Amino acid sequence: MKKFAWLTTMLVAVVSVSASGQVVVTPYEGYEWIHEYANPFAGGVSYVWDETKWSNVSDRPVTLLTSLRHSRNVNCRIVSTYADWKPGDTVELTLTMPQTKIGTVITSQMIWSDTYNDPIHNTYPMSYDLRLGGGGAGTDWGNIDPVMSGDGTRGTYAIQVQTLDRVGAYDSIRLDLNSVKLNNDKNEGFVDFNNVIVLPDRLEQIKATASTSSGGVASSLTGNTAGSWWIPTTFPGTVTFAFPDLEPGEKQQIDAILIWSMDNASAAFTLKDGDGTPLVDISMPVGGGPGYILPLQFDQSLHTDKIILDLASGGLFQVMFLTKLPEIPEPATMSLLALGGLALLRRRK
Repeated sequence: MKKFAWLTTMLVAVVSVSASGQVVVTPYEGYEWIHEYANPFAGGVSYVWDETKWSNVSDRPVTLLTSLRHSRNVNCRIVSTYADWKPGDTVELTLTMPQTKIGTVITSQMIWSDTYNDPIHNTYPMSYDLRLGGGGAGTDWGNIDPVMSGDGTRGTYAIQVQTLDRVGAYDSIRLDLNSVKLNNDKNEGFVDFNNVIVLPDRLEQIKATASTSSGGVASSLTGNTAGSWWIPTTFPGTVTFAFPDLEPGEKQQIDAILIWSMDNASAAFTLKDGDGTPLVDISMPVGGGPGYILPLQFDQSLHTDKIILDLASGGLFQVMFLTKLPEIPEPATMSLLALGGLALLRRRK
């Protein structure tokens, strides 16, 4: 397999080490440029919501899994009893974190179909808007447009990938979550949101298909985006991911892989390129809650026609492949480049 030019990354990489209860990433010799992205939430995250409305919090309140270095989840389930609940009420959840560069935002939202009164939920789906801010807790959210939105369709598990127009520095995230009524006699509001993942590179999801050698079926989840695959726990076995949009003889450029573990099962597997060359061994323990999320970063692009996943034990929840898009300079930088170009033209005259 050819090695290609090294690509710079915006964050310092953290190489995984063996530790109890943590994901372990072990690249093969010559592939040390495959590692996990640094966790932008590692420096701590705080959150606030309108406690005058959501004061009696139960079930699973907002959970920030920042203690798990390999999980960058914002998991949200709020149940609150208050007398003036009405359809369409919105929960405003604001997260503040250390300033980090963001080029891609990925969200997931599982909407159980049997949780709500159907007439209310059909009228008021559990939709959401996500905004990014640079002013911490004091960000003026009213003047910021959402970078992504979800329609909150019941009975689906929707994963969305949003590539920003350009990489920017942010220190806050705002989720406006449309609440629904629980299917009971109480006046309880309910919101559900699984994950928000932020990565420093501008990445685009790659369409992929999957086939298995034996022991299980890899299938796309209802409402999911193309190229994300559920791998059940009926392995060991081999899953081969191919990229159907390639022309004959063409290679796919891969710059990142996102892997979700299951919450109740560990997994041990090897990733290989299309020639069967081992790239990296990965061990993911039982994660608890929503499980672990492992974003693998490639310091140099991998070009291959397929990725082979040899699963020795356990199962995985999702596997997603991404390719890096060119960085777009800030407007001021573009102006400087244009002025420099004009200066060169004048000198040539």
